[in-house]
Amino acid sequence: MTAPKLLFVDDDIPSGMLDGYLAELRKSYEVVWTERATEVAPTLAKHADVRAIVLDIAMAVPPGADARALDAGQLTGLWVLREIKNVVDERNTGVLVLTNRLPSRDVKPLLDDEPARYPAPRLLRLCKKLETPATYLPHLVGRMVAEIDATAQKR
Repeated sequence: MTAPKLLFVDDDIPSGMLDGYLAELRKSYEVVWTERATEVAPTLAKHADVRAIVLDIAMAVPPGADARALDAGQLTGLWVLREIKNVVDERNTGVLVLTNRLPSRDVKPLLDDEPARYPAPRLLRLCKKLETPATYLPHLVGRMVAEIDATAQKR
């Protein structure tokens, strides 16, 4: 049986800071990754079988995007979520937002403020990087995908 595919998006990948996360995820998933916000949509187009996305919020501001609106890159992941909203919603792809910001204080209110611009809430989960051990990340992703699948079957 083929492992489910996961897209990991974080600009810290080349630094090696996320090696623990990637090593743990690779035990359960086929991991494809990108470090650039602008590569997420094309990567999803190329890999239509992605079941989940692990997405950092703070990344370089994409060319042409409003750096001020993205808090100088601290909220670039929200730009990514808007860019991939339709694909994620159509495919029932889960998105685990893994950030160093405080998810409930810094990110969730922004998502709740304009819900129509972002993927359906049932597809999103928020986690703080420093509080999420690498060994626990595959469990979080697996539980998210299982919950999404269960909800889809009820429809």
